[in-house]
Amino acid sequence: MKQASFIGAIVTLILVLTHVSSADVPQLINFQGKLHDNAGNPLTGQYEITFRIYTVESGGTHIWTETINVSCNNGLYNVILGLTTPMNLDFDDDYWLSIQITGDNELTPRYRIVSVPVAFRAAVAESAYRVSWSNLTDVPAGFADGIDNESGGAGNGWVDTGSIVRLETGTDRVGIGMDLPEHRLDVKSSGNMDGMRVISSDHDQLFRIRQNSDGSCGVYICDEGGNANVFLHGSGTNYFNAGNVGIGRVNPTYPLHMGSGAHCTAGGVWTNASSIKYKENVEDLPVKDALETLASLNPVTFNYKIDSDEKHVGFIAENVPDLVATQQREGLSPMDIVAVLTKVVQEQQETIAALQKDIVELKKQ
Repeated sequence: MKQASFIGAIVTLILVLTHVSSADVPQLINFQGKLHDNAGNPLTGQYEITFRIYTVESGGTHIWTETINVSCNNGLYNVILGLTTPMNLDFDDDYWLSIQITGDNELTPRYRIVSVPVAFRAAVAESAYRVSWSNLTDVPAGFADGIDNESGGAGNGWVDTGSIVRLETGTDRVGIGMDLPEHRLDVKSSGNMDGMRVISSDHDQLFRIRQNSDGSCGVYICDEGGNANVFLHGSGTNYFNAGNVGIGRVNPTYPLHMGSGAHCTAGGVWTNASSIKYKENVEDLPVKDALETLASLNPVTFNYKIDSDEKHVGFIAENVPDLVATQQREGLSPMDIVAVLTKVVQEQQETIAALQKDIVELKKQ
């Protein structure tokens, strides 16, 4: 049996879609049909059928299409159109449905989509949904301005449930001090007094974001008395006014305290973490390695590119010996170099002590 000999005949077309705004109405069409060959024999089996919707009875370009594997039993089949490819059609105009079996031409004529009796009743509901404010009577005082923007309303915008006030959808936006917000929440700040603020039960300032007098952004985190302890300024003047800062540490006991144990004291002295509990594979530094490393170190003078006025003395990370180099060779640990110097000085002290002993013995002769 050849594909080209297939002929389609619609026995039932039921439209369960009406043009209303409720998201509960399915954008689907329940379609039933019958397939038979040129001799009128009903077909049984699996067939791939493409359905299309047009706005004209013949010709034109389809506005929706979907291909479905259909199971026929004695010629009869039933499909739900729109499950794979959403229709997103208003169905407020005339539409025609066409059928094409894979390998065959599109069957003619097309079949006009008509409403079931329930859809006529739905049309009444649609007209009620589109009623104009000017046609309403006994409008409550809260709606007297003709704008549905009161709390408790349905649809996009604010919804007040009595205990929760929220926005209806994720695309809704709130603007404070501006007419057209571009984000979920936009607050327009113009001057030191405008911005966002969180206060305590005693009306003390706890958190604040505002525009500073120089036009930069300012973020303030305050203590229980409203005193700003953390300042983050867009102009670059950022500082902590009180308290300790922990990085990787919950309870810092120094002004700056790292999770590794390293810290900066109140006097401004940086202390590396050096406890044995942080270390492993501890071995004595060979004198030979220390001497060779010290001999290969090349002290230089320089200034940093971001501060050309201040001169420094040090080393270039890419040029130091491997013993004191860091993994990425972009920085240096002063303690590594101090350890090398210590080992060299210790060796030199032993040599000096031996020489002094020899001198004493020579003087006795």
